Amino acid sequence: MILMNLKNYVMYENVDIASLFDSLSSQLKEIHNNGLIVKNLDSNQIQIGELSFKNMDIPDNYEKEKKENIVSLSKIMIGTVLSMGTTFRDFSYVDTNWFIDNFDNIFSVINIENFDKEYFYSVFFEGKDTYYCDYLNEKRKHEELSGRENVNSYKKVLRNAASSLYQGMSEENATDIQEKSALISTSFNPILLISASAIILVLTIFLLLII
Repeated sequence: MILMNLKNYVMYENVDIASLFDSLSSQLKEIHNNGLIVKNLDSNQIQIGELSFKNMDIPDNYEKEKKENIVSLSKIMIGTVLSMGTTFRDFSYVDTNWFIDNFDNIFSVINIENFDKEYFYSVFFEGKDTYYCDYLNEKRKHEELSGRENVNSYKKVLRNAASSLYQGMSEENATDIQEKSALISTSFNPILLISASAIILVLTIFLLLII
């Protein structure tokens, strides 16, 4: 694969920014897990290809520099989105307070699926060192769980509806059977009465003939 810097990649390629951010975040996490950091992380340290970050080094203060990497990558990705269609600008050197002060304005013009302001809020306002890739994974898990709960809830509604329908049909059938039984009983009683009267008449005539 031809190595390409971030500027050329996003300016001349049809890029899914959220997927790119996800990939870069995942690779940055792997670098950190190996005990390294990216020194002076800016857009020039990012190249798209087999190796995504340059200038990796052993940190002097791991936790502090790891968080700085995460913040810098977040700034770069926001700047990349704001630069689309214009001249590319590297926002990694912009003070974090600028992002905090202009947060709502920034995200009022960003409308990219999964490029969630909630993640950036946690990085800039709350100082969390969460990787974007981990945020997305948790979001997907939550959505899958919510989806399963919705499906289970829907199935429960269907089961309840089916149960109510069956119960209603059973009650209707029971009522119908009772009505039919009453009708048969009502119709059958006169027949029995007529049959009994006829038998009595025949017996009476038979006795008179004998006498």
